[in-house]
Amino acid sequence: MALAFVNPSRDHRVRWHLPLPEPVEGSSAEGQFGVADRGLIEEAGHGEVPTPTFPAHGFVHVAGATVLLDHVTEYEVVDGRELALTVLRSTGLISRNDNPFREDPAGPEVPVPGAQMVGPWRFAFGLLPNGGSWDAPGVADAVEAYQLPFATAAGRAGRRRVRPGSWDR
Repeated sequence: MALAFVNPSRDHRVRWHLPLPEPVEGSSAEGQFGVADRGLIEEAGHGEVPTPTFPAHGFVHVAGATVLLDHVTEYEVVDGRELALTVLRSTGLISRNDNPFREDPAGPEVPVPGAQMVGPWRFAFGLLPNGGSWDAPGVADAVEAYQLPFATAAGRAGRRRVRPGSWDR
């Protein structure tokens, strides 16, 4: 599945929503070091408010569907009824001092104009219907095949023929 659009706005996010067939209590997502099973809201650290958004790399699995990702993505299971993938997040500052989810800023209020992501964008992901769990047979292979598609290139072999068994060992 691919999305293509022109982003004219600043300081916002664009999400793609997948309605779920039934309410769920959580999700599973691959990260850089393994797969994390999560509820609908995560615990927070010192001075932070719990939020319902999580990072994913590789895949997100919820309610019999595995979404295959080719880049790090933020996601949320909204009210246990739909999966929302963040496909674009425009921001003008590294951090904000008036963040309602943190007692202390995460960093300085430094402008990052390129992070506004204004202009044309294209995002892609795969949708793998899967009645089982994320570790069902074939899911890991599908994730790897999606992230690392098979590439071919034309060869330049001469007309020499190789006889079976004639390889140097």
